[in-house]
Amino acid sequence: MKNEILYSDTYASPMGTLFIYTNDSGEVIVLDTVPLQPESNYTVEKQNLGLIKEQLEGYFKKRLTVFQVQFKLAGTPFQLAVWKAVAAVPYGTTTTYQGIAAAIGKPAAVRAVGNAVGANPLLLIIPCHRVITSAGAPGGYRAGKENKEFLLKLEGAKF
Repeated sequence: MKNEILYSDTYASPMGTLFIYTNDSGEVIVLDTVPLQPESNYTVEKQNLGLIKEQLEGYFKKRLTVFQVQFKLAGTPFQLAVWKAVAAVPYGTTTTYQGIAAAIGKPAAVRAVGNAVGANPLLLIIPCHRVITSAGAPGGYRAGKENKEFLLKLEGAKF
């Protein structure tokens, strides 16, 4: 993101404030519970990002199960493979870190999968809250375990 302009907005969700960032093309690049840290290689401008906010509203009111926004992911090839596998986990269901590792053809990389899931920059759009431990426990979540449990209950997922 060399000298890129990012556009930002916030959404007051049941999880707390969500920070949304898009690029010049309108692709969502960050959706998180913490704002981006200032860096010298981009400038952030406030903008009303209505489409993603409407979809977030629909998601939290159980009217939307799949986000229909353009997004752009930046990560290592391994992270991108993990995030693609996580994105395929349907609404209201869960998988395990071990299941994601097997799905990407790296069954021994469970810990690395956990790290990649934890680095997901697009909370909810790439539904990392749907990845739980093999024992059925929620496991960690960058937005907090209580938010992960809230999202799983919202979707009616068994864990």
